[in-house]
Amino acid sequence: MGVIVLTDGSGPCPVLGRELSRLGVSWEAWPLSVGCVDLCAAPPEALFVNAVTQGRYLLDHAAGLEYVREVVGWLEAFGRRVVNGSNALRLGASRVRQYSAARAAGLLTPRTVVLMGGELSLRGVSLSLRFPAVVRANRGPLNLGAAVVNSRDELEKLLMSGSFRPSPDRVTLVQEQGETDARRMGRVVFVGGEMVEEAGDGWLLAALDGTFAGRCARLARQTGVEVLTLEIATNDGGAPLLVHIDTTLVPRACEALAKAAAQVIARIDAGEQLAAEPWGETAMVG
Repeated sequence: MGVIVLTDGSGPCPVLGRELSRLGVSWEAWPLSVGCVDLCAAPPEALFVNAVTQGRYLLDHAAGLEYVREVVGWLEAFGRRVVNGSNALRLGASRVRQYSAARAAGLLTPRTVVLMGGELSLRGVSLSLRFPAVVRANRGPLNLGAAVVNSRDELEKLLMSGSFRPSPDRVTLVQEQGETDARRMGRVVFVGGEMVEEAGDGWLLAALDGTFAGRCARLARQTGVEVLTLEIATNDGGAPLLVHIDTTLVPRACEALAKAAAQVIARIDAGEQLAAEPWGETAMVG
């Protein structure tokens, strides 16, 4: 058994492929920009890895997310193991889901109000937040199309203006700007619930020495997403908070993922049934 990497051509497929080849694991790439699926045909016996980038399937073409979802659903329906499969697609496509999952794991998130609908209006809406505030799309990169407003009137004008670009899912987030210190931003990468890399200065290392690190690991495990990146900032009181979850396979996760894939393939070849089992710490990172 080998690895099949689902890709749109812009992700870290060559990096993952190099690591897999180094470990003696056979692999091939399946481009998902175009194609067709025979629902009655069984997919190949392989371990699948979703390496389609969030920026591509969420933004570049409207049907991109739905196409990847259908392919992953077909694979999972036949019992194929998909790394960063349906769970990752659901989480990556909704910042509302990300914040809900983060709070369930005990992490702080920016104070946020969610506006829903195509024709947004604040008429009859009570906003329980302070200005200035940041308006963001629910789906897509964190800062794409984000705008700062200093009052409720400015927010109303922005939402009604022709320049406002709504989220593809028509869900808009309004966040207190004072809740996030943009000067302190860092990233933590998890593979199989284990932290494999952090990128930040001393404040992030200090934060990860306490209970915050345990809560980040809990979030990574509870989501059922094998590879994810947590974007961390601080609030106006200096406490760390989660601002974004990226479920795209990043290059710095490829070494750990390739090792885990080799272990899982060996277990499947030995007759173990792992298709529906979350990758735990012992299975993922050795």
